Amino acid sequence: MKQALVFICSACGADHAKWAGRCRVCGSWNTLEETKIVKTRTAVRKTANPQTLVSVNSSSHPRLVTGLDEVDLLFGGGLVQGSVYLLTGEPGTGKSTMLLELSRNLPGKILYIAGEETEFQIKERFDRLGIKNDRLFITRETCAESLIELVNRENFNILFIDSIQMLSSSAFENTPGSVVQVRTCACLLINVCKEKNITCIFTGHITKDGTTAGPKIIEHAVDGTVYMYPEAIYPTSRQYRVLKIVKNRFGPSDRIALLEMTQSGFTAADIENRFIDSSRASPGIVLFPHLVAGRIIFSGIECLCARKNGPVPRRTAEGISFPRLCRIIAIIEARLNLDFSEYDVYITVTRGIKTQDVAMDLSIAACLYSALRSVSIPPHFLFLGETSLSGAVKPAFEYIERQAEIKKFGNFIFCGIFESGQNIESIAQLSAFLQNL
Repeated sequence: MKQALVFICSACGADHAKWAGRCRVCGSWNTLEETKIVKTRTAVRKTANPQTLVSVNSSSHPRLVTGLDEVDLLFGGGLVQGSVYLLTGEPGTGKSTMLLELSRNLPGKILYIAGEETEFQIKERFDRLGIKNDRLFITRETCAESLIELVNRENFNILFIDSIQMLSSSAFENTPGSVVQVRTCACLLINVCKEKNITCIFTGHITKDGTTAGPKIIEHAVDGTVYMYPEAIYPTSRQYRVLKIVKNRFGPSDRIALLEMTQSGFTAADIENRFIDSSRASPGIVLFPHLVAGRIIFSGIECLCARKNGPVPRRTAEGISFPRLCRIIAIIEARLNLDFSEYDVYITVTRGIKTQDVAMDLSIAACLYSALRSVSIPPHFLFLGETSLSGAVKPAFEYIERQAEIKKFGNFIFCGIFESGQNIESIAQLSAFLQNL
């Protein structure tokens, strides 16, 4: 057994024979770390036997249904048997809970490698979720070589590794989580999973700049990469989770899954239809569809215009910025000769949503006009467009994608600049349209 000394870049993982101030591969400064590699005698391997590609059986990798429809659609019908996935996100988003949730319905013998938590902690979560699965095994072994021996000895069908940053190889003296350890352990486990047709899911944390820690090194080797994050437009409620797949060798990579995290596990978030059914026509209320990672979430914009009680009218905005409210009021006053100076204006976006979506400008203008003139707007009218200071209306960003997603929830009339719907090109046309409702 011999030791070799190399210097490995912590940013990209490139090897260097000697130390330097800058990595010659990625150009990062002061990222080379001294690494001792333990060289052991390599076992004699059998000669590889190549085969023609046409003789490969492409139907030998069926889909494994997870039981969560949103997750199955995300992967294109379920997890592919013998594939390796990376589930990453910030600490506390629910990656470990998601692994247990997947174990509820996945077939076969499952091994949970717990590098961050004790068996007792995982058992508590297991009981809280109400999972009844006697095919789920757990170990706190974090040595990659020992895990490979265990996998070779037992017939496991699925591996959950929580997390890849906690594993280490005996060939290196680096601490777990370093680039060289993450790269080596991931490659060793991916090879054994491919050889034995085992489905594997790594979990990994992201760094402060939002990238996977230890990283792109793992992403190029796995078959799929999924990001989990709390729904950003719900700052007061973190029970919603978005799964976004950014790499998928067995299906599309432009999908997301919207899940609701409860005490009993993950369920599909069906919040859009429930909100549409509860909406009603009333002055100062407009339904608005938020586009979040390719999915539509509905909320209401509510406005109240009340006679002012002081010398200066009040302006209160919740869910949108105060300057934005003042700008749209100024546009309406200048282009429609309406006077808001005698009214206190209160506007809010329901359900605690905060957004900077410029497509909401036309809805805000319609809501302000509706509240001032006591005009009821039916909930099946959707106003999407950006308003300029001249009073002109610009097309909503990604309006084609918005239309396609919105049509899944029913028949709506699109108001703005669309190929089909009510054409509104200016604030003046908006006023004329609302007067005729």
